[in-house]
Amino acid sequence: MGSRQSVMVILGLAVLIGGIVFLSRAVEPPRQTEVEVLDNSAFQR
Repeated sequence: MGSRQSVMVILGLAVLIGGIVFLSRAVEPPRQTEVEVLDNSAFQR
């Protein structure tokens, strides 16, 4: 029983970490594109 509990806890932590990494990657690209657009407009000016 104990070994199964530890395995479930490890899998749960792995899923949580994977979800956080996935969300961070999904949120970062729009911010990067916005910064790139601002940089491009600044260079054009």
